[in-house]
Amino acid sequence: MARPSFRKNPRLAFAVIASLSAGLFGCQASVPCVPEGPEPDVPIPPLEVAAFPPPTKVEVIPLRRQTDCLWQDGHWDAHARLIASDEWTWRPGAWVRVPEGCYYAPPHTEIEQNTPRRRLIYTRGAYYPYEPGTTCPPVEECR
Repeated sequence: MARPSFRKNPRLAFAVIASLSAGLFGCQASVPCVPEGPEPDVPIPPLEVAAFPPPTKVEVIPLRRQTDCLWQDGHWDAHARLIASDEWTWRPGAWVRVPEGCYYAPPHTEIEQNTPRRRLIYTRGAYYPYEPGTTCPPVEECR
């Protein structure tokens, strides 16, 4: 039986890579993930940063030990205004218990266009309530 040739069949190569990477990359259909949504109209104040964060790290997701835990992807975090590009800190993904009635707005970095000078701003990820006027208790990491 002949072995499949990836050079002769690029679709096969793509299918193999896609299936292998499915277990390595964060939240997908097979991984129960924290519910995500947009920031509310009044999010936490963003930070001005000097550079975009490094590329996202590939994480191997550990086994889920408790059924009430959901996966929150890892991300780069900034701590101070006008940081250098090497001052980002990696926050690894984790299984967490999300408080009922809350969702996660993931962190993001973007260029702010509507100011006199263009700025690069970073907004930290945070949990927000679905119901306005309420608050989310702290998220608990599963152990």
